[in-house]
Amino acid sequence: MAGKDKVNKKTMITILRLVFVAIILWGAISITTSAATSSDFVVDPYHEYAYENMLEDANKLQEKYPELIRLKSIGNSVEGRDLALIEFGNGERKIFLNGATHAREYITTTYLMYMIDRYAYAYANVGIYDGYDLSKILNSITFCIYLW
Repeated sequence: MAGKDKVNKKTMITILRLVFVAIILWGAISITTSAATSSDFVVDPYHEYAYENMLEDANKLQEKYPELIRLKSIGNSVEGRDLALIEFGNGERKIFLNGATHAREYITTTYLMYMIDRYAYAYANVGIYDGYDLSKILNSITFCIYLW
């Protein structure tokens, strides 16, 4: 009986340790969403997202995170609009992302802008987003994001 009690105690201690670690990790992972309020973010993904909204939000994000976000124009469309490129990160390695490839597909632009907003907030405040170390990632990679 004494041996069985020891196994049960060891098992219970192991389970409690795992639960404790899970609680700690959950807190670290969800800190970016639970600590933030809607006023901490620029991009509102819950409405149609026109070119003008995207430019306005991109300028706000650049003002809010100048060490992380740079805006460029890579030319003009046939309608005379700037072809916006957002450089997001500080690394030498470049990853190209493209939004709004086809007409009326604004959701891709909205999602990419949402991603920039959330990742920049996490980078500036805790450095972690969903368990990923954004400080390490965004200091080694630059996302080049073409929108419209």
